[in-house]
Amino acid sequence: MKPRGKVFEAGNKGKPKGAVNKVTQKARELFVNILEGEVDYLKASLEKVRKKDPARYLEIYAKYAQYFVPKQTEVKSTVEMIPTPIIQLAADTETK
Repeated sequence: MKPRGKVFEAGNKGKPKGAVNKVTQKARELFVNILEGEVDYLKASLEKVRKKDPARYLEIYAKYAQYFVPKQTEVKSTVEMIPTPIIQLAADTETK
């Protein structure tokens, strides 16, 4: 069976992990440019919604805020308690 697509030479690992496809990158840039041109219209539309239906405005705001504010991550830490006799032993050796 003939291999599909381009065959890499031995030792060539291909795209690095996380590399962005050129088409995807261009599409994102185009989308950002379009949004930048719509900022004033978006502000005006949101203001109309806020005045007409404050609850709906908050729903919309909360829905889209997640794309502009970094998500918080939970950090877990553990603290090991040192048994009292060891602390007492250390105190005893310092006084001698």
